[in-house]
Amino acid sequence: MTGTERLFLDTAPFIYWLENHPEFYPKVVGLVTEALEHDTQFITSVLSFSEFCVKPHEQERFDLIDDFKKLVEDLNCPMLAITLEIVTKAYQLRAKYTALKGIDSLQVAAAIQSGCQKFITNDKRLKQVAEIEIVVIAEL
Repeated sequence: MTGTERLFLDTAPFIYWLENHPEFYPKVVGLVTEALEHDTQFITSVLSFSEFCVKPHEQERFDLIDDFKKLVEDLNCPMLAITLEIVTKAYQLRAKYTALKGIDSLQVAAAIQSGCQKFITNDKRLKQVAEIEIVVIAEL
């Protein structure tokens, strides 16, 4: 990884990190640690925050929501707003990859529009997208 590399974190890496997932936590921490050693920039979107917060909110685990905010801050990881440019790229992706779900297309579009080289997820279905390198955590 180079110092100019930008990695987009989908929702899954945050879940695995903050819930200390037995299989995937070590993989996410390893990836993040290596990236930080190379001054890699992390990026996510407000959609990751929205997706992450559903379960903690249902369970009244507001501490996990605070932990998400702190992790994003600690990683110096901006949460992108969804803009018209991102939405435009998302509908173009959905037209090209018809199996792509709406929220996934928005996440991938945000990564592409923000200049990320890699999209970190655990959704193998996203590997069909050729416009950005998809890194599946289970495959690390």
